[in-house]
Amino acid sequence: MTFGSEMVTNIDLVLKVRPDTPTSVQQYISDLIKNLEIAQQVATENMEEHKSSYKKAYDKMYQTQKPNFYLGQRVMLQNQKQTPGLPPKLNQKYSGPYYICEVLEKTHTHTVYGRVKTIKCFQIQCMPHV
Repeated sequence: MTFGSEMVTNIDLVLKVRPDTPTSVQQYISDLIKNLEIAQQVATENMEEHKSSYKKAYDKMYQTQKPNFYLGQRVMLQNQKQTPGLPPKLNQKYSGPYYICEVLEKTHTHTVYGRVKTIKCFQIQCMPHV
């Protein structure tokens, strides 16, 4: 203290006190709680908006509507096995043909049979055989 007041330094000039600075701790806490509630509300609204857009994109990509396969239809199944020593891009993407012998619309699953085996699979794993 010099001459009864604090000395003003260069940093004090840069870091000026804003007029909306809270005067007490209680006021600061109440302002902080209000701001956090507003931020949470905005985040919830954004989350709901993005959730609906993601659902639309998923439904469009995987066509989660009613299954469009019928009994006896020839289909190809998505090949999920990786051949050892072969790069993934050289693997066959689909195997078959298989024939649909059962359609479960509630779970979007099908039972298909081929020359050797019978398999249960989801609709998105099937592709119509041309």
